[in-house]
Amino acid sequence: MAVSTLSAEAILAWSSSIGAPGSPGAAGAGTLIPQTPMPPEIKPGVLSITGMVLWPIGGLTLLVAGILLMQRRPSARPTHFAYAVLSLLGGIAAIAGGVMDESAASRFAAGNPDDPWADFITMQSAGGGRLMSNILLHSAGLIYPAFIAIWFSLVKKSSTSLGALPDPAS
Repeated sequence: MAVSTLSAEAILAWSSSIGAPGSPGAAGAGTLIPQTPMPPEIKPGVLSITGMVLWPIGGLTLLVAGILLMQRRPSARPTHFAYAVLSLLGGIAAIAGGVMDESAASRFAAGNPDDPWADFITMQSAGGGRLMSNILLHSAGLIYPAFIAIWFSLVKKSSTSLGALPDPAS
């Protein structure tokens, strides 16, 4: 019994033959990710990974906080604070990690001009646009957690200020 395995070359050849977007030779293919293993110098650093982990946890915490707030539970206020802290820390870690990762990638591309990953980095980072867009998007993502931190510390100063649910009998 013969076992058939698909290699990356076979998949790329097939995708080229059907003209799939992003395949080698396809119109408007853009920059293709190199088919060689990613060098360790350009893999995401600890801060980037921390940001990638904290942001979704912050989102889940916000969901729980919203449910608690709709139920007017006293635990809604500290849960919103937990969301704000997780999201602010995750966002700051993501921004710092992105800057460090982009710097490492630029150094790698400058030091290894013949590597296919250097070409990929150079094409993706043209004019610093990728770095600036990452910084701007992550900074915009910090606006709501900052608002939540301010709102629940200056306006809703205690759990009793959340109010009670209206009495359905009245």
